[in-house]
Amino acid sequence: MRKIGWTYFGFSFLCLFGTFGYGHAINVDLHYDTTGMEAIRARVQALVEQNKTVGLSIGIRRGSDTRYIEHHGWSNVETQQPVDRSTQFCLASLTKPFTALAIALLIEKDLLSLQDSLTEFFPDFPNGGAVTIYHLLSHTSGIPDWWQGGLPSNTPNGWVNSSAPHRYIQAMKNLYLFEPGSQYVYSNTGYLLLGEIIELVTGHTYADYLQRNILIPLQLQQTGFIQGADRSAKKVAVGYGIADSSSLDVATKFRPVPYIASDLKSAGGLLSTASDLLRWSNAIFEGQLISRKLLAKMTIPATLSNGRPSFENLYLPPGVSMPAPPSYMQKSGYGLGFNLDEMFGQPVIWHSGGMPGFNAIWAYLPNTRITLVLLSNTDNGVVTAFEDLMQLLTQLR
Repeated sequence: MRKIGWTYFGFSFLCLFGTFGYGHAINVDLHYDTTGMEAIRARVQALVEQNKTVGLSIGIRRGSDTRYIEHHGWSNVETQQPVDRSTQFCLASLTKPFTALAIALLIEKDLLSLQDSLTEFFPDFPNGGAVTIYHLLSHTSGIPDWWQGGLPSNTPNGWVNSSAPHRYIQAMKNLYLFEPGSQYVYSNTGYLLLGEIIELVTGHTYADYLQRNILIPLQLQQTGFIQGADRSAKKVAVGYGIADSSSLDVATKFRPVPYIASDLKSAGGLLSTASDLLRWSNAIFEGQLISRKLLAKMTIPATLSNGRPSFENLYLPPGVSMPAPPSYMQKSGYGLGFNLDEMFGQPVIWHSGGMPGFNAIWAYLPNTRITLVLLSNTDNGVVTAFEDLMQLLTQLR
């Protein structure tokens, strides 16, 4: 979603501030080395003690082992509602792997192909014959985020949730940043189009299709959509931004921010919990959702039309140079709905999400089958801990 600071494949490394508060853990017997787990717990506790986030949930799991889940801080500062195991956080762009997997299910049913073009679904889409589902999944379509593409001035509020959002997208003033398949640029618009394609192919809404084919089969009972959710319910976290960075009082340091996830749909409209995301991750890599063969194709670096990896030709606006990635990240890339990196010498499949008031990170280490989930209801609330936690996780045996 919104990208600020140093951004690489949709992940922002600019930190803001957070808070302290209530915390507890469940199911901590993971058969990991005690020293490593204590270091992880201390780092998470530091986010609370150092006022980095209003609230957070962390989940860790190795394969199908017992889960380690810990909660800290407040779901709602005003009502003093603590974060607990049922607290739902907005996932923002962490919704994108769900959308990619929904597309994968349709591919396995021979209802879609990676090479299907936009014109097969939207006949009037300009240059749509050159844009494929593969391009949309891999962020190589050249279509910019809709807030950067120049939507027509008469575009109505709520157009994202209309029956045909592509009609507004195809009317953007700057529809393409480059020839499809020639470069990489992170595109929320591409994933919104994928959601509409799912609706056209299945005859169901995007939300209904995910419920029927992913959420219910995997028993993700605490995962859903912010659109239509009861935001006054205790289980839906309030998102927070900074009101007064100098304040030490949680009540004055942070301010609630409006939800925008209802306008992000298949690009970023999901809510979930640490527990559900651990279950979801395990299902992906244990072959319970899609075939291992197709998953393998989705988790290798996407290629451009010239056969080279997409990360070798990133699109940058004129006059902007690419900043160096963090030193702990090597061999960065993007597959079909998944970030693909090497961190501290280990391959990592992951995705993050960030929007006003929320920060979500999910990571899977295939060598050790360890999953990490970090959810925060504060702008960039857990970013500052990501490097340390990944280093500690790569050392767990």
